[in-house]
Amino acid sequence: MPVPRSISQAFPGAPARKYRGILIGTEGGANTGKTEFLLGMPGPGVILALDRQFRDCLENQEPPETRRLDDHIIQPVDMAMNTGTTKDASLQMWQGYYKTYLNALQHPDVRSVGIDGDSDSFECQMMAEFGRTTQIPQIQRTALNAARRVYIARANDSGKVVIMTNKLKKKYETVYDKVTGLPVPDPQKPGEQKREWDGKSYERQGFNDHEYCYAIQLRHLYLARTDDKPGKWGIRILMCKVNRSLEGDELWKDDCN
Repeated sequence: MPVPRSISQAFPGAPARKYRGILIGTEGGANTGKTEFLLGMPGPGVILALDRQFRDCLENQEPPETRRLDDHIIQPVDMAMNTGTTKDASLQMWQGYYKTYLNALQHPDVRSVGIDGDSDSFECQMMAEFGRTTQIPQIQRTALNAARRVYIARANDSGKVVIMTNKLKKKYETVYDKVTGLPVPDPQKPGEQKREWDGKSYERQGFNDHEYCYAIQLRHLYLARTDDKPGKWGIRILMCKVNRSLEGDELWKDDCN
């Protein structure tokens, strides 16, 4: 049964679209195929390159068959953060990037948008807001987090395929005393608890509240070459809201697209 005209006129904000959009968040270490994954998006597409290493990716003389370079425009984004960057300079960079981001999402001929290094954009957003990226109490991040959810909602509402890649960082866990079960104080940081890395665990950089914002979450993987087998890229499905039975599955080589 078609939707009555009275309802469609009362709610004009959800027009019918030829294609369905989807929002995908990915994470991965260096050289695990994040940029290459974006080059397999449905075209025509725009890739906003916050991570300048995309140039090295394009030098690969044996790209996977999933690469569709002719279907994509790669737009470098000025978001080079360093210790000398001021709050005002960061604000200018963030505003310039956000304008380009909205242009890509709103362009009628763009099918897919890739944000290559979205964790860098969050770092710039924090610099624009606070002038630093560390030692920011959670109680002061309320406005920042709300603005970030709006930023992600813009992509979710665009009706396009939007993929945002993120870097990884070491995951540190609180150390507990084996006898008392209480957290161990950090001798180097008075008033804080001791935290250690187990040598193998990593977590996503950038916005912490990402699990509620994306339809699909992926981890990029790379299996190094051996004497008899070439190296290969893959992905692990961390979360899939439309089909949770897929979570934990891995896709490799040409299936990784």
